[in-house]
Amino acid sequence: MPNLVFEIGTEEMPAVALPGAIVQLQAGLAERLRSSRLEFANVVVAATPRRLAAFVRDLASTQSDVEKEVRGPSWSVAFDSEGKPTGAALGFARKQGVTVEDLVRLETPQGTYVAAHVVEKGKPALEAVPPVIENCLRSMSFPKIMRWGVGTTRFVRPVRWILCLLDSDIVPMEFAGIKAGRATRGHRYLSSGDLSVLH
Repeated sequence: MPNLVFEIGTEEMPAVALPGAIVQLQAGLAERLRSSRLEFANVVVAATPRRLAAFVRDLASTQSDVEKEVRGPSWSVAFDSEGKPTGAALGFARKQGVTVEDLVRLETPQGTYVAAHVVEKGKPALEAVPPVIENCLRSMSFPKIMRWGVGTTRFVRPVRWILCLLDSDIVPMEFAGIKAGRATRGHRYLSSGDLSVLH
């Protein structure tokens, strides 16, 4: 199973904000990955004044499939007195990606309805991960937050770079107008510039 690494680089964050940010990122990322049906071994988060980084070990390469029963219109609306499907039954079946013959009768306290058994196939992790990370970042809170430039994004400090890789593949995500790539940065004065992370 692949590993996911994510790093958001910022202007220097206040030291007092880092412990809470580590806890929030670890818990938020783990919770959102689970609710997105992406299994993983563990999430490790670390921080420096210029970065928050998360490493997700053994992330599933695709979301798990989910089976559900979707309730449609009432039986009397879906089928006429002769048992032939009406436009309501045909439209419901088409919307759920099943045939009219696949519709089943569902008895409820409110009456009899048609229902469809639907299997929602899981997306590849490269598609499922971006909204997970973006939502996690948007939900984080800090003692003081900033808004900068022309955007509406608010974060603890202005974002300068984002590294996000699933093994060697760049995860196509964006936050605060910055697209993810494979570049990270070292020490502000001692590093020679951007460093490329291949895997």
